[in-house]
Amino acid sequence: MPVGNMTTVYNRGFSFMVTALPDQTFFFVNIKLAEPLKWPSRGRYTLEEANKEAARYASMPVTDNMLFGELWKRRIRGHLYPLEEDDTNVGAWRLLYA
Repeated sequence: MPVGNMTTVYNRGFSFMVTALPDQTFFFVNIKLAEPLKWPSRGRYTLEEANKEAARYASMPVTDNMLFGELWKRRIRGHLYPLEEDDTNVGAWRLLYA
C-alpha cells in the first residue's frame, strides 16, 4: 500500500479502514454485533478472542493485492474493543485494530 494512502472497504456487517505511513500501517475493522451493548455492561475481550475474530476476516481483501490476514500477521499489537450503541440506532459494533 503506498505511503500516505488511506483505504476504506465496506462489506455487509463489517468494514476495513487502513492507512499507511512511512514507518507503520494502521488498520481498523468495524464489526457489527448481533446484540446492542450499552455501558456498563460492555464486554471485554482477550487477545485470544481478538485473534479468533481476526481469523474470520483473514481471507477478505483490503486492497487489490492484500488480504486482511496479511495485515494481522504483521501487526505490532492488536486489540478488540466493544463500541457502545449510540442514539442513532445503527446497532452496536466491535472494533478490531492495530
